[in-house]
Amino acid sequence: MSDSSIKTLISEFWDVVVIGSGIGGSTVAYSAAQNGKRVLVISKPTSSGQLPLWKDRVYDVLNGKNEVPFLGDGIGGSSRFYGMVMERLEESDFIQTELGSWPGLLSEWTPYFERAEALLGANKASPRPEWTPFFKKMQKQGIQIDPLNLSCRLKDNCRFCQSTLCDNDCKIDAFSGPLQKALKTQNAFLLEGKAIKLKENSGHVVAVEIHTSEGLATVRGQQFVLATGALRTPGILSGTECLGATAAFSRLPAIGCYFMRHFIDLYVVKWPELKKHSPELKKAIHADKVWGSKSLYFENGIKLGSMQAFGSFPEFNYVWEDFSGSNPWVKYIPGGKIGFKLALDHFCKHPLLATIVEDAPSQLNRVMGRSDGGVDIYYALDTQSRVKISYIRSRMKHILGQCYSNILKEAENNFRLAHACGTCRMGLQTQASVVDYYGKVHHSDNLWIADSSVFPTSTGKNPALTIAAHALRLADKGLLKII
Repeated sequence: MSDSSIKTLISEFWDVVVIGSGIGGSTVAYSAAQNGKRVLVISKPTSSGQLPLWKDRVYDVLNGKNEVPFLGDGIGGSSRFYGMVMERLEESDFIQTELGSWPGLLSEWTPYFERAEALLGANKASPRPEWTPFFKKMQKQGIQIDPLNLSCRLKDNCRFCQSTLCDNDCKIDAFSGPLQKALKTQNAFLLEGKAIKLKENSGHVVAVEIHTSEGLATVRGQQFVLATGALRTPGILSGTECLGATAAFSRLPAIGCYFMRHFIDLYVVKWPELKKHSPELKKAIHADKVWGSKSLYFENGIKLGSMQAFGSFPEFNYVWEDFSGSNPWVKYIPGGKIGFKLALDHFCKHPLLATIVEDAPSQLNRVMGRSDGGVDIYYALDTQSRVKISYIRSRMKHILGQCYSNILKEAENNFRLAHACGTCRMGLQTQASVVDYYGKVHHSDNLWIADSSVFPTSTGKNPALTIAAHALRLADKGLLKII
């Protein structure tokens, strides 16, 4: 971007300033631009390399570990290499409990789910017939198998890419979907820069200070939308500069609290009919991210979650960096990297499925932004969570029966943060929430949050579709009514 372009963009007074270009930010930008509003999307530049990954470290306070999580960064955020799964919430997510619930009714949210599916080009996948023997075994155990809804063009040669940038033009992410559609309206513009802090006066945000390739700049607008994700949004919010006598919203006690992440385990599965297939076909079956099941979503009075085909593993170098970062001793073992690759290849020679189990909100679990751009997390599994993890593992082993081969236990790993949420949760009480039921920050008249940090519960679903539905709902029922 040229110097003159940057100066032009920062000199304008915008109807809407969106900070973050992931699913939530891009969807709000598209909705506002489509309605004739002048929108500026501010996003960190995309780093060079095969994947635009996080570089900021996350420190796990409880376990004393410091790692870089496998998350996306830059334009499009983590959606650039997400798994594309688009799942709607269930009726049980709207049932009020002592831990909270989603606002309204599922029927009210359904039109927004439908619009989000259209915006992100969601299509039902078609499992290949080689899965049929496995499906029959699952159905005998009372497990209903359904095709996954994927934000994907589903071409004949689609590899269902995840954890990698797709070179086949199949995947539809925040960048290729809503952001591009927003920019084509000619009402929305993209400015590459890192948000430093918001500036507010008596609850009214007047500007955001950002760092661009040309140095510090100040962007002004009528309405502001934060959409930098559940790990970063709380830090920006709490770091707001107060220009008046007292801070209006940056000291809300729930900022950063109620941090949730899904409990995810991977299961290696096999069935006798797999043996007769060629290595090439086995590899294709392994990569298939085409089916899921919600039969375990609510069982025996326990809120669990979903199971689905996991698809292909991330590129080996990224898996190795992740593993050796958590276990630095392995780098000093002669042949350790080669041995790890052989073990991983053996583990991944059969199809994988994942269980996604809901995490309940706890005020004690939280994230805290650091001045160096990193994030501190405090996350402790409570007794209820441990019971759920143990229960789902026992249940899955029984369901899979002879199809069960192995398990990769990741549920207890605090650095599995791809589905982080809840750190600026929705609610009515300002002591226990940060935004209202439409995403407007308490005590502010023009600041909104459009990412997964607003989730009141983590649900047992992939979060992308719900983020997009929330962003559309935020625009329709809040943002666009005020402008």
